[in-house]
Amino acid sequence: MRAGILPALFLFIYSSFHPSPMKKILSVCICICSICYLVKAQQQCENVLYTFKEGATHEFSDYNKKGKQAGHTTFILSDISAGDSVLTGQLKKTSYDEKDKQLASADLTLKCRNGEALIDMESVVSEKQLESYRNGEFRIINQDLLLFPNVLEVGAKLNNGKLSAELDSDGTKVGKLLYEITERLVQAKESVTVPAGTFDCYKISTKVHSITTIAGVNLNYDYVLIEWYAYGIGLVRSETYKKGTLETYSTLTKLSK
Repeated sequence: MRAGILPALFLFIYSSFHPSPMKKILSVCICICSICYLVKAQQQCENVLYTFKEGATHEFSDYNKKGKQAGHTTFILSDISAGDSVLTGQLKKTSYDEKDKQLASADLTLKCRNGEALIDMESVVSEKQLESYRNGEFRIINQDLLLFPNVLEVGAKLNNGKLSAELDSDGTKVGKLLYEITERLVQAKESVTVPAGTFDCYKISTKVHSITTIAGVNLNYDYVLIEWYAYGIGLVRSETYKKGTLETYSTLTKLSK
């Protein structure tokens, strides 16, 4: 059953036993409007570059440059709601090492507006980039939303984005991270085969520049991110390159929607 419908139906059942006719009519109207609004919003988001279905789960296997599995990452979508012409869901990202030990987790926001998908920029921050933050609290100060239009064309340029974060340890600020992505470009339309299946995808390249500051020392990290997205699915495969050399890659292993 679609998210948001259960609360509305509960309200309808409750109002059926309420002694006030006026309140009953009002409750029924609210119930019908809520259902119609949510269904309409979800219909507009059925064919965007992410799935907007409650409980949808994606699992990725993560590999190093030598092709050895270094862990896996899961994404679970929940708490879908509609409001102000926007469908919003919470995307739980959890990363594990090769021994299935949890390394990090993040709560991302995924939105659909007028058939376009928007997601927190934190979604593209690499696990390698966050290694120095694992012993403290990674706190986002500000971040942009990355936009994926409802219609993609090869050669199209997508929006850029910035993210700033701080590292706290025992309540003390010990570091910060500045993250900037530019030159997001739709390079091609390709068929991609991964363990979860074969998908028609759009290949999107992105330049990433980041500065990590720990104990007053700045560490620059630049790489190119290549991603393949399928409509109604989301991310299918990703690769990171440093100076033209493959560093890491991830493939969609399991899909439940």
